[in-house]
Amino acid sequence: MKRAHGAGAYGLLCRIAHRRTCQGQGWDIALVARDADDLVSLLLASPRKAPLLHLCGMHQRGNIAQRLTDGGLFTTTMVVYDQELLPLTHVARRTLESEQRCFVPLFSPRTAEQFRTELRKPQNVICITLSAEIASRLDRSLFEQMVIAAEPTAASMRLALENQVEWNRLA
Repeated sequence: MKRAHGAGAYGLLCRIAHRRTCQGQGWDIALVARDADDLVSLLLASPRKAPLLHLCGMHQRGNIAQRLTDGGLFTTTMVVYDQELLPLTHVARRTLESEQRCFVPLFSPRTAEQFRTELRKPQNVICITLSAEIASRLDRSLFEQMVIAAEPTAASMRLALENQVEWNRLA
């Protein structure tokens, strides 16, 4: 991999391991944002005016590159991965529609929409979502409980899941 030689890196809630990887390749972590809206706001408010490259997945939301370009900060998009959407297995569907309590973490609007479409009659399902945007893609009345993580991070999702498991163990 070619070293970046002091180029700036801007990211959404970079984990320490990701920061070290970036720094090891010569990238300076110049800014870390909470979500796409925060990233766009922070970048547009900064004095940086060099063109940017937005590394992203095939399926994305937030129109980051377009919003930055519209705000005067020219940004090009480069797709670096494609997360394949897979259907629920028969075992998963049967379990989710059984009397067994299930905890379902959903990390994206796309997977929430798929989950809503594929699962018609969930039983005893506690759904944990990364954000209110993701929760809005679901019919809350179909679930025993809907929990939205306090922050849109994997750590916050894990904490929400652990809390729900503990609550249900004690109940």
